[in-house]
Amino acid sequence: MLLRLRLSRAIDKLIAPQHMAMRKLSGKASTRDWKKEALTERISGHAPERVEAGLNQTLKDLNLSYLDLYLMHWPVGKGPDDKKYHYDYVETWQAMSKLLRTGRVRRIGISNFSPAQLKELVKHSIKGDSPLPAVHQMELHPYLPQAKWIYAHKAHGIAVTAYSPLGNMNPTYGDRSRREVTTQSKAPLLLENETVKSIAEKRDCTPAQVVLAWGMNRGASVIPKSKHENHIKENLDATKCELGTDDLADIDGIGEEPIRFNNPSKGWGVHLFDGLDDA
Repeated sequence: MLLRLRLSRAIDKLIAPQHMAMRKLSGKASTRDWKKEALTERISGHAPERVEAGLNQTLKDLNLSYLDLYLMHWPVGKGPDDKKYHYDYVETWQAMSKLLRTGRVRRIGISNFSPAQLKELVKHSIKGDSPLPAVHQMELHPYLPQAKWIYAHKAHGIAVTAYSPLGNMNPTYGDRSRREVTTQSKAPLLLENETVKSIAEKRDCTPAQVVLAWGMNRGASVIPKSKHENHIKENLDATKCELGTDDLADIDGIGEEPIRFNNPSKGWGVHLFDGLDDA
């Protein structure tokens, strides 16, 4: 069921102090019926010794006994006393693996890994040290299609989830006026792309529904974020948007020169996405 989950029904939150504080202040953690949701949580700023503590805090704050999916947000971590980010994903992954035996986590997965980093986890899986990731969550949209990378996951039976499936519509990436000139010229807002708008008109769908339908047609689950009820309904109705093979091919063409919007490599002083498009 979880691996077939689509769109906004996957609740995706970060383990970070400000989010935890907001949950406690809102009081919503104890009133919402989470049993009707498939809950995904990402551990951020991780270290092996903090994995279980992070899970325990999340379960306490949300008044839950287990999570459906626990993700490692990045292959790098930085503790409270660390001056810089460092690679600790193998040790962190093994610590996450132990949680499966407790019943408090049903599946574990990764996010933002490179081919070499995934290969390392596959190697440990073959040795029997830890399981393969159930899910890999990554930036995927028509500007960054990463078709070969998706195919590589299918070969290992790893499900792929697309975050920011609407590309640069995500407000996290800021206003276009604050981006590099090259990025502005290459990437108009995705839902204003002429190819997307033309297909939307032809198929009687909205541009957002076209982009999400394209993502699902590639075998990935998509998790657009919205706090507006009308946008959430629009996103969910993307399952009704039927695209033809010519439509899919036309949208594939948008990403001939891939553009990645989420890459904190420079700010963190680490190399991320090595071997991938627009690293």
